[in-house]
Amino acid sequence: KYNKPKKNMFEAKYLIDEQNALETIALKKYPKLKKIKLFLESIDNPLFVRMTGSGSTIVAYYNSLKSCKLAKAKFKRKNKKHNKDLKKLIRLKKNSIIINEIKSKIDAQKQFLLLLIRFSEFHSGKKFNSAQYLQI
Repeated sequence: KYNKPKKNMFEAKYLIDEQNALETIALKKYPKLKKIKLFLESIDNPLFVRMTGSGSTIVAYYNSLKSCKLAKAKFKRKNKKHNKDLKKLIRLKKNSIIINEIKSKIDAQKQFLLLLIRFSEFHSGKKFNSAQYLQI
């Protein structure tokens, strides 16, 4: 059984005082993360900027939606090249996943053919050579 979270856990005044123990380590190890955090802290006066969990995201909290949208626009302008590189990386990752799925299917087909060949060898009592494999 778990304790139901209290509503105030998600309010800014509660979150401001919270710390992410992993953030300090991650920012030291990955200077780009620190650079992103410092940049976010410098635009449109956020309440605070924090790394989530184990570092999947760095989040800036703002008092208003307007401030948040302005900061988002500034961040996008500043990181145009980075966004293009990120989109390329995502495309490459998707292509890699597709290629791995195809390889996996081919491997499964090879395994099936080998099983079929062994089955045929067992029932015929003959050993097949590679030319005969292709005729099966």
